[in-house]
Amino acid sequence: MTILLTKNKFDYRLVILSLAFALSLSACAKVTERTANNGDAEAQFKMGMYYFDGSGGVSTDYYKAGDWFQKSAAQGYAPAQLALGEAYGKGRGVRQDYEKSLAWFQKSAAQGHAPAQLALGSMYNLSWGYRDYPYSYKDTELAKEWFGMACDGGSQEGCSSYRALN
Repeated sequence: MTILLTKNKFDYRLVILSLAFALSLSACAKVTERTANNGDAEAQFKMGMYYFDGSGGVSTDYYKAGDWFQKSAAQGYAPAQLALGEAYGKGRGVRQDYEKSLAWFQKSAAQGHAPAQLALGSMYNLSWGYRDYPYSYKDTELAKEWFGMACDGGSQEGCSSYRALN
């Protein structure tokens, strides 16, 4: 009986700990949302990620994620620009638009954001990689340039991709 009682106490504490953790995530999202509503680009991006991933105590909602990414990207926040480019490329939370996707990737990459440079390198190397894409952007030399920039920015995947094209 003592073993069961001890086990039940442990289970009870674990449930309380889990609830406290969930509430702290929700509280974190509320604080982030307040900051985001005050125009902070990084907080807006975080809110977009919360809605995109269904984390931070909020449910997945690609449309809300797209709205937050748009607000942050419009202020020039490179990670949000990349996220918005990906959203346009896949049609998640925004209407699928390959030209807008490319434009947002380029804006992010122009700021030296290595993940965006890697994405552009992949796009040019693989001719975008989206099924039924109406345009062909296959350009190995341009892909190599973007991979090189991503490598210079610290992306190991960019380095590997650059070497593979040589």
